[in-house]
Amino acid sequence: MSKARLMADLLDATGDVLAANLDNVTLEGSAVKSTGEAGATKFLREDGDNTSSWQIPTDTTYTASGVVSIDGSNVITSTGEANAANTAITSSAQAFTEDQTFEAITETVTAKSAGFTPDLSNDGTVYNVTGAVAVTMPSAESGKSFTIIASAPVSSWTGTIKWASATVPTGTGICIYTFVSDGTNWYAFEAGNAFG
Repeated sequence: MSKARLMADLLDATGDVLAANLDNVTLEGSAVKSTGEAGATKFLREDGDNTSSWQIPTDTTYTASGVVSIDGSNVITSTGEANAANTAITSSAQAFTEDQTFEAITETVTAKSAGFTPDLSNDGTVYNVTGAVAVTMPSAESGKSFTIIASAPVSSWTGTIKWASATVPTGTGICIYTFVSDGTNWYAFEAGNAFG
């Protein structure tokens, strides 16, 4: 909008500003001046009293559908957990779309002393078993795996297991069993026995 057109819209014939004429003026982009303001860090705020003012942004949390909010340089989940940008949230499942490098990973070890079914959603992937117990296999799920470290050979196995060489192991002493699933079967082998 030209300065001449702007003046024509704002002033009457005597040069006075007519409030009614302000409805005919639309100011956008560079037409809104910040005379006297410096630093390029302020924004024009609507103050709620029919006025506006240049303000420095305060620490404000912006929320998207109540699920994720952004506060400064952090991403905050609906559980209130703050994470810096590009940082995985450890309290929920993650889908990685790029190669990742993990260091110093420690598996959760779950102790068992009686017959059990591995709960791979809650127990972790390593079982430390005391005594000769019966093991019932969980539902086969593609990509899942776990290990059993037993102080004595497992007394019985229940479930869809395909053992190496089609033979159920009959080790002695401390035995280590490893399992991996393709979604249909559990493939298993005795990693070793008689440790110690």
